[in-house]
Amino acid sequence: MCSVHATPEEAIQIAKDIKATKTIGMHWGTIRLTPEPFFEPPKRFKQAAEEQKYGQENALILKVGETLSLEV
Repeated sequence: MCSVHATPEEAIQIAKDIKATKTIGMHWGTIRLTPEPFFEPPKRFKQAAEEQKYGQENALILKVGETLSLEV
């Protein structure tokens, strides 16, 4: 996509590469960088998690305005 953004598929691969136990898709729909439909990136993110055996339960997408507390 460009040097500072990742596609949904790249984001899942990055999470796997760094051995992240969870990953959260961020900023989708914020800035129009590509011509895809608005809700396509979150769907691709979840699909990539499943296809790359990362686990959909480990690839999180928050609703607009939603918050999440994580244990560290």
